[in-house]
This record gives sequence, structure tokens and C-alpha cells, in this order.
Amino acid sequence: ELLDWNHRYRVKFGFVYLICASGRSTPEILAELKMCYTNRPIVECEIAAKEQMKITELCLEKLYAAKAYVTSASISQIPISHKTKAE
Repeated sequence: ELLDWNHRYRVKFGFVYLICASGRSTPEILAELKMCYTNRPIVECEIAAKEQMKITELCLEKLYAAKAYVTSASISQIPISHKTKAE
């Protein structure tokens, strides 16, 4: 059913349905898609932009968290005699 509604949405609006799906179930996403289907294209464009921002923010948070972990792990493996006073 989600595939069918995704297709309908794309035909109506000219772009794929975009939602930050993190933590949401398939039934929740489908219900949201059905509600959004009744919107005007300009409204959906604004909503899609906001959803893309949420997705991008989550990706950046994960990237920075992973980088911080790698950096921390790398520094902790440097022998104490090789660390600078700033560390």
C-alpha cells in the first residue's frame, strides 16, 4: 500500500514523498502520506524542504558523533610519551 501511495504522490506532485522516517513505523508514515496527499503542491514543497533539513541534521549528528568517537579512540591509543601538553 505504501508503494501505491508513493506512486500516486509522485504523479500528483512531481517528486517523491519525503519524510524523516527515523523512529516512525510504516503505518505512521503511510497515514502521514495520505494526509499530505490532499495538500497543495507549494505546501508539500515546503514540507519536503523541512523534512530534508531534519534528515540532513540527523546525518550530520551521526557523522560528528562517529568522528568524535574515532578521534577520541585514536588519541587514547597514542602512547603518553608522544602526547603534547595541550592534550
